[in-house]
Amino acid sequence: MVSSKRKRRTKPLEHASAAQEAPASERAGWEAALEEIEHQAMHWDSPDHGQTGHLIAEALRAAVHIARAGGLHCEHRPVGNPD
Repeated sequence: MVSSKRKRRTKPLEHASAAQEAPASERAGWEAALEEIEHQAMHWDSPDHGQTGHLIAEALRAAVHIARAGGLHCEHRPVGNPD
Protein backbone atom coordinates (compact mmCIF):
# COMPACT_ATOMS: atom_id res chain seq x y z
CA MET A 1 0.00 0.00 0.00
CA VAL A 2 1.32 3.44 -0.92
CA SER A 3 1.59 5.92 1.94
CA SER A 4 -0.27 9.17 1.42
CA LYS A 5 2.97 11.03 2.26
CA ARG A 6 4.92 9.24 -0.47
CA LYS A 7 4.77 10.64 -3.99
CA ARG A 8 3.88 8.14 -6.69
CA ARG A 9 6.32 7.77 -9.57
CA THR A 10 3.71 7.07 -12.21
CA LYS A 11 -0.04 7.20 -12.43
CA PRO A 12 -2.47 5.15 -14.51
CA LEU A 13 -3.68 6.43 -17.83
CA GLU A 14 -7.07 8.00 -17.13
CA HIS A 15 -8.70 7.87 -20.56
CA ALA A 16 -8.00 7.28 -24.24
CA SER A 17 -6.77 10.81 -24.98
CA ALA A 18 -4.34 10.64 -22.05
CA ALA A 19 -3.13 7.28 -23.33
CA GLN A 20 -2.33 8.83 -26.71
CA GLU A 21 -0.38 11.66 -25.02
CA ALA A 22 1.66 9.37 -22.74
CA PRO A 23 5.04 8.12 -23.96
CA ALA A 24 4.91 4.72 -25.65
CA SER A 25 7.14 3.21 -22.96
CA GLU A 26 4.72 4.31 -20.22
CA ARG A 27 1.72 2.90 -22.12
CA ALA A 28 3.60 -0.37 -22.71
CA GLY A 29 4.56 -0.60 -19.04
CA TRP A 30 1.02 -0.11 -17.81
CA GLU A 31 -0.35 -2.60 -20.32
CA ALA A 32 2.28 -5.18 -19.36
CA ALA A 33 1.41 -4.75 -15.67
CA LEU A 34 -2.32 -5.12 -16.33
CA GLU A 35 -1.73 -8.20 -18.49
CA GLU A 36 0.34 -9.74 -15.68
CA ILE A 37 -2.46 -9.11 -13.19
CA GLU A 38 -4.92 -10.78 -15.59
CA HIS A 39 -2.49 -13.69 -15.95
CA GLN A 40 -2.28 -14.09 -12.17
CA ALA A 41 -6.09 -14.08 -12.01
CA MET A 42 -6.11 -17.04 -14.39
CA HIS A 43 -3.77 -18.96 -12.05
CA TRP A 44 -5.88 -18.20 -8.97
CA ASP A 45 -9.12 -19.20 -10.69
CA SER A 46 -8.45 -22.94 -10.61
CA PRO A 47 -9.95 -25.91 -8.75
CA ASP A 48 -6.74 -26.17 -6.68
CA HIS A 49 -7.48 -22.80 -5.05
CA GLY A 50 -11.20 -23.37 -4.62
CA GLN A 51 -13.67 -20.61 -3.82
CA THR A 52 -11.01 -18.41 -2.22
CA GLY A 53 -8.93 -18.53 -5.39
CA HIS A 54 -12.00 -17.68 -7.46
CA LEU A 55 -12.70 -14.63 -5.28
CA ILE A 56 -9.07 -13.50 -5.56
CA ALA A 57 -9.25 -13.90 -9.35
CA GLU A 58 -12.46 -11.86 -9.51
CA ALA A 59 -10.86 -9.10 -7.42
CA LEU A 60 -7.80 -9.03 -9.68
CA ARG A 61 -9.98 -8.84 -12.80
CA ALA A 62 -12.03 -6.04 -11.23
CA ALA A 63 -8.82 -4.13 -10.43
CA VAL A 64 -7.73 -4.37 -14.07
CA HIS A 65 -11.16 -3.19 -15.21
CA ILE A 66 -11.05 -0.22 -12.79
CA ALA A 67 -7.54 0.73 -13.93
CA ARG A 68 -8.48 0.58 -17.61
CA ALA A 69 -11.60 2.65 -16.93
CA GLY A 70 -9.51 5.42 -15.34
CA GLY A 71 -9.94 4.55 -11.67
CA LEU A 72 -12.72 5.02 -9.18
CA HIS A 73 -14.23 8.46 -8.78
CA CYS A 74 -14.89 9.16 -5.11
CA GLU A 75 -16.62 12.20 -3.64
CA HIS A 76 -13.71 12.86 -1.24
CA ARG A 77 -11.07 12.80 -3.99
CA PRO A 78 -11.33 15.30 -6.87
CA VAL A 79 -10.82 13.87 -10.36
CA GLY A 80 -7.19 14.18 -11.45
CA ASN A 81 -5.83 14.24 -7.89
CA PRO A 82 -3.69 11.09 -7.36
CA ASP A 83 -3.73 11.46 -3.57
